[in-house]
Amino acid sequence: MISYNRTVILSVFILFCSGLLSAQQVQDNFLEEMEIYEQFGLAYNNEIKTYCYNDKIVGIFIDELRWNRIYTNPAGEIFIKVNRNDIGEIIDIFELTPAEYAKIAEELDMVLMTLNRQMTETREILSEKREQLEVNRNFLNTMQIPNFGRP
Repeated sequence: MISYNRTVILSVFILFCSGLLSAQQVQDNFLEEMEIYEQFGLAYNNEIKTYCYNDKIVGIFIDELRWNRIYTNPAGEIFIKVNRNDIGEIIDIFELTPAEYAKIAEELDMVLMTLNRQMTETREILSEKREQLEVNRNFLNTMQIPNFGRP
């Protein structure tokens, strides 16, 4: 069973949304880290702007050890996974069977549903806090300042 590190996913999302990481920085970091897979046949195709493996567009690429790396492309035609040895070195990359893909797709759907629910809850909490701040601001703007005996 694949375990997903929601903290890492949420951290990247929060850093990106808060402006600490730009879209270009996220892309640059991703491209740099993906270079380790090139010697095993996974390569970025600049012409079509996507990853290919054995001349096929990668739909899902999974490396459980490396930060639970998951790359997806809806236009993909091949689904692959990294195989590592006991000390974490890449042995090879292999194509997922239809059953493996179906299981992973189901797990990804569950993770995405959880993240969507968490984002919705967070958005609602932030909205409530924003409303309370507005109420407090309006109260402070209408409040009479006592003169404490000043003329």
